[in-house]
Amino acid sequence: MSKATIERVGSRISIAGEGLGLFQGKSIVAGIDGLETQVGMNDIPHGLSVAFGAPFDTTQPTMDSVGAIIRTLQHRGYVKNPNVHISVRSSIPVGLGLSSSSALLCALAKCFNTHFHLGLSAEELSTIAWEAERIDQGVLCGKFDYYPILYRTVLLQDFSQDPIKIQRLKLPADTTVILGMVGDSSRYGEIGKLLTKRFADGESGALQYRSFINEHVDFFVDATITKDKQQIGELIGKFHLAIRNILKIENNEIDVLVNVALQNGAYAAKTCGLRLSGGCMFALCDGNSAKTVQDSLQKLGATTKEVRILHE
Repeated sequence: MSKATIERVGSRISIAGEGLGLFQGKSIVAGIDGLETQVGMNDIPHGLSVAFGAPFDTTQPTMDSVGAIIRTLQHRGYVKNPNVHISVRSSIPVGLGLSSSSALLCALAKCFNTHFHLGLSAEELSTIAWEAERIDQGVLCGKFDYYPILYRTVLLQDFSQDPIKIQRLKLPADTTVILGMVGDSSRYGEIGKLLTKRFADGESGALQYRSFINEHVDFFVDATITKDKQQIGELIGKFHLAIRNILKIENNEIDVLVNVALQNGAYAAKTCGLRLSGGCMFALCDGNSAKTVQDSLQKLGATTKEVRILHE
């Protein structure tokens, strides 16, 4: 049996612009370390075999991700019929707004790239992962998640540009990130379909949300350059409230966690996605506030995780 190729990718948190990857908006998304998906690959004499560890399993949707990546690579002429054993394991929770499915596709694409010496860039791998989900699997999705996962950094993404304009950003170096996860998450796909219809219909709330995010993302970029934590915190608060007050997508469980994190010393806190209940939020902390924030979230019954924002 050949030596195994092993590749890992982290997760991401959404700072601004959820839902705008398909609608010519801007977003700020940060790659994080501390939660990861790992894919291993080695040659076998014949065929394809796959072994999944928790939280993934051998149900059809998960197996489809493997097939989608292979078919996308075949369509582009990068591989023919790979005779490989693939093993997958992940610590990224499924269904909570941390892009577990996107991370799986990115890790698979990255592992094929390394194992078969394809020489593809992070941008090319992002496109392959997106094509596998959007074109092969038929999932209504933009390129919101793939770039920050594969570039492993904080990115401004401008989807009004073709090609997409991306800009690397840096948050203050002493920032610690605490994730708070609670409840069963409603499915983003249902909200995504409704949001698509709202934009297609020219609904005023959706258009106002895009305009608000596009304008304030530019202010956020300026704040990261000056490392102004107060301004960063205020803007992230506005991004959080825009989902509730402009898009009218309310998630009371996450709102409680966000407010408690801020009351206990976080300089910023926000939901990680568009969900009506449950899911994940993040808190940006400095100094000694991280432990206090983490303890306060746990007292409310949230599962917490300390992670690190990547700046590679």
